[in-house]
Amino acid sequence: MTTLTELLRNPRGLTMAIRGRKLVPAGADPEWPNEHYTQRVTLAYRGHTMRLAFHQGAAHVDPPTRLDVIECVLDDTSGLDNDGATFEEWAEAYGYDTDSRSAERTYRAVVKQAKQVRELFGADFDTWMDADR
Repeated sequence: MTTLTELLRNPRGLTMAIRGRKLVPAGADPEWPNEHYTQRVTLAYRGHTMRLAFHQGAAHVDPPTRLDVIECVLDDTSGLDNDGATFEEWAEAYGYDTDSRSAERTYRAVVKQAKQVRELFGADFDTWMDADR
C-alpha cells in the first residue's frame, strides 16, 4: 500500500504555503484556551486549492510540514466518514457533549473541511484517504 510520504514525494503533487504564523497567548482564543501557534495554510493539488487555519500547541516551535497538515486533515475527514455523519454519532465517538454548541460548531467545521478535502483531491480522494500514515 502507498504511504502519505510516498504520495508527498511526487514533484507534481500536493504543495503547501503557510502565512501569518503567530503565537497566541493562553486565554486569547475561547476555542483553544492554552497557548498555541496558529497559521493560515493553503494546500494545492492539481489545480484545486484548500485554505484552512492550522493550530499547534506551543511546544511545536517549528512550522508544520506538509505531512503534519495532511495527516491531520485526512484524520479529521476519516473520523467523520468512518464514525457516522450525524452530529450525535460524531460527538459520541469523540467524547463531545451532544448538548454543546461548541461541539456542534466543531462538527460543522469538520464537515466543511471534509467537503474541501474531497474537492481538493477529486478523483484521487480515495488514494489519499487509504494511504498508510
